[in-house]
Amino acid sequence: MEELLELTNVSVKYRLTAEAPKTLQEVIVRRLKGKKAQFKDFWALRNVSLSLSKGAKLGIIGVNGSGKSTLLKVIAGIIKPTEGEARVNGIIAPLIELGAGFDFELTGTENVYLNGSILGLSRKQIDSKMDNILEFSGLGPFIHAPLRSYSSGMIARLAFSIAVEVNADILIVDEVLSVGDEGFRKKCREKIDEIIAAGTNLLFVSHSLADVQRLCNTALWLDKGRVVEFGDADRICRRYLVYFDETVFADIPQEHPSREAIDAMFMHGVTNGYEVNGRRVFNPDNSVSRAELAVFLSRVLKLEMPHSLTGGPFKDVSSSHWAAGSIAALHDCGLVAGTSDGEGNRFFFPHDYVRASDLAEILSRIDEEKLRATLPVVSDELLTRGATAEIFYRFFSLSNDQNIVGGECHGASA
Repeated sequence: MEELLELTNVSVKYRLTAEAPKTLQEVIVRRLKGKKAQFKDFWALRNVSLSLSKGAKLGIIGVNGSGKSTLLKVIAGIIKPTEGEARVNGIIAPLIELGAGFDFELTGTENVYLNGSILGLSRKQIDSKMDNILEFSGLGPFIHAPLRSYSSGMIARLAFSIAVEVNADILIVDEVLSVGDEGFRKKCREKIDEIIAAGTNLLFVSHSLADVQRLCNTALWLDKGRVVEFGDADRICRRYLVYFDETVFADIPQEHPSREAIDAMFMHGVTNGYEVNGRRVFNPDNSVSRAELAVFLSRVLKLEMPHSLTGGPFKDVSSSHWAAGSIAALHDCGLVAGTSDGEGNRFFFPHDYVRASDLAEILSRIDEEKLRATLPVVSDELLTRGATAEIFYRFFSLSNDQNIVGGECHGASA
């Protein structure tokens, strides 16, 4: 498959003035005294290498100053790397800096022609797209006003509206979804979804991990210009959050005895916890229902969800039930059989609470020897969320710095 993007040891160095003169008089005095300006080198990127195939949706994350925007500028061809090479296969529509390619003395309409030509569109093409651009921007009569009278949100509207009409192979977006009102941000998200569905590749920089997880299938984590990690977007976003937060869940302090296990459950995508008043909580002492346990198991085993949930295996689990896919996947895998009423109907009882012995019975079908090694003693008490995390952490060898071990269904037939 032809590579969409290939970066080989890309580094970018800037020269920064060590002590900048504050006035013109100071500059002249320094020159007369023969003092030369002092500079120091700053590496914005250092040895960044990666390759992406067509169909890529890459999210780039990192703290401010980590090199995210510099990397996008290298890919877009705005700046050349000091060292290394960047090869791009396809037409790029960069939405990187608000106002880039605009003349603030010209009107919005005039800037559509100016910016559109910079992006490679002919005047005839711009004419044919003008109505779409104006309608999407929602600027109304302001489109005839000079850009100097625009707010940053209005500039973002115009820039985004032009970029999405380029029909590019690669759309580069740098924090545009954080600008403007919520209504326009929603329109942007919907438009990006539409563009991705049409086959356009996406390079996306954002501080919103939720947007990266939703839009991207891969992620690049940068820190001080260097690659920390590159791979699955959901996993890397979770690692990033675990790394920067003292604890993922507000109700799990650092000294909590199950903190490491619970954080590992989050990082591996087994649980997201609950949102309460804007805070993520885990509720470690809550009992676990059969439905909730089914979701945990299907995620840790990375089971494929059934294509159709209509007429599922259990009479008391409708296709619209929030855990229906996970329950059906565990049944198909032979890990749960349910209870028969003697008339051919099987029931799962999704709202019943689970005992530790119930989970042990399921895990014995996956690996009985490992179960004996990790859980030599199994109680018959109701299973709490904290206890579930501890069992999963040990049995599935979860950690905060490695992938889930397993992922293959090893259940006995029902």
